[in-house]
Amino acid sequence: MGLIICPKCKQRGFTWYVGDANQDATHWYCHQCGYEADEDESQECECPQCRTRSSILLVDTSQTYRYCHICAVMSIDSPHPDPLPEEEGEFSALPSPTPRELGYRMPAEWEPHAGTWLSFPHNADSWPGKLPQAQTAYAKMLAALAESEPLHINVNDDAHEELARRLLDEVHAGGEIHFYHFPTNDAWCRDHGAIFVVNSAREGEAPAEPNVETTSQFGGSLTLPDRSLSIPDRLALDWKYNAWGEKYPPFDLDNAIPKQMANYLHAPSHSIDMVLEGGSIDVNGEGLLLTTESCLLNKNRNPHLSREQIEHNLRETLGVEEILWLGDGIVGDDTDGHI
Repeated sequence: MGLIICPKCKQRGFTWYVGDANQDATHWYCHQCGYEADEDESQECECPQCRTRSSILLVDTSQTYRYCHICAVMSIDSPHPDPLPEEEGEFSALPSPTPRELGYRMPAEWEPHAGTWLSFPHNADSWPGKLPQAQTAYAKMLAALAESEPLHINVNDDAHEELARRLLDEVHAGGEIHFYHFPTNDAWCRDHGAIFVVNSAREGEAPAEPNVETTSQFGGSLTLPDRSLSIPDRLALDWKYNAWGEKYPPFDLDNAIPKQMANYLHAPSHSIDMVLEGGSIDVNGEGLLLTTESCLLNKNRNPHLSREQIEHNLRETLGVEEILWLGDGIVGDDTDGHI
């Protein structure tokens, strides 16, 4: 177990150990602020983040903390949250700590890629009378991309994969290309796929420190692990997708893609109760986000959220500080003005 975020001081110094006085009792200790808590292992429950029964409760005299061994997410149980005023609509606050608090940020699109994830076209309604031409053009685009980075391509089934492979062969595509039988309703993976954020604390990480032995008020000694962090280096954000304001149903298969991507990559995922397409935002990777009022504030996306609540979700999940709003984006397309 590496060091995780302490729920008290918000520093990365929280770890568990087994006390000498009672070998069945597990305790948690922060070597930054000295905070300690008991782990109640009988309270194993479902993690609200990754949905596995791997979350345990840490209990002190004032609050109950929930920590998941799988996705390393810490949250505070709050039995009596303060509701928003009725006129502002329903708003589910993000669990704490948020991705931003854990050090995550959305990188700019021009930063180095680990790969590109796409969905191969198949919906004839999106390309009336032009689907074969669109698929050939798509294959040429994939061949160009594959020259510089790995490709991950969603296909519906064996026949769809065979078609994609044949078209790629025809355009002499090389490189590292992977196929996944993740069925989609349409091909717009930029909008329906997961948005990956990276942990800035893992970038340019300092060399690991040696283990340090210390003592605790629970009795016995505690060996702190090195600073190999338990927080994953990437997190998949699973936003809701509704085909640009429910213009093109069905979209249930597209909405399921982010979780499938995360599961394949063994990456933790974070679900947000907000509709967001990847094409509706742009970031510079250094705290600035650009978007449009015509899209994000459109009532066909998130009628239950105010502008302030949308900004809160963007800041806490994408790690941005400043949000610039344009009135309108691209004119005349079906997205209501993507950036």
